[in-house]
Amino acid sequence: MWAFFLAKQRVDEQIEPLLKNFDRQLLRQQDLVDKIGFLSPAILVNEGLNGVAGTDSRRFLAFKNQTEEFHNVWRKYFVPLIANDRATTVGDVESLPRWKWREISADENNHRIWSKIGLMLVLLAGLAWATVFGVSRGSII
Repeated sequence: MWAFFLAKQRVDEQIEPLLKNFDRQLLRQQDLVDKIGFLSPAILVNEGLNGVAGTDSRRFLAFKNQTEEFHNVWRKYFVPLIANDRATTVGDVESLPRWKWREISADENNHRIWSKIGLMLVLLAGLAWATVFGVSRGSII
């Protein structure tokens, strides 16, 4: 069991830099989408709906980071048991670390959602205005 644990720990250490690089790249992509997403109504709708559903990339990263933190707490809990080849007792099970989701800031999340919805409404209003103006002048866009 100890050999398996050590092998798993080495794999985790090797994979960790790759995962951190992935997270950084995902945040850079999201920042780019936040900056130029207004150019595409499809991106605006997608980002807005993902935000409302709670499945946007920032929330995903928050979940992933909290899960990794808990994984480290979980590992620290079990390392002494494994290292000492000690059987788990009822007391150990009752004192297992518990994972609890910490929601990202509602203000930040709401601002992101409402800014995308507001931008969509502005674009729709502009399209409606252009359509009405074009029809009243006898030409459609």
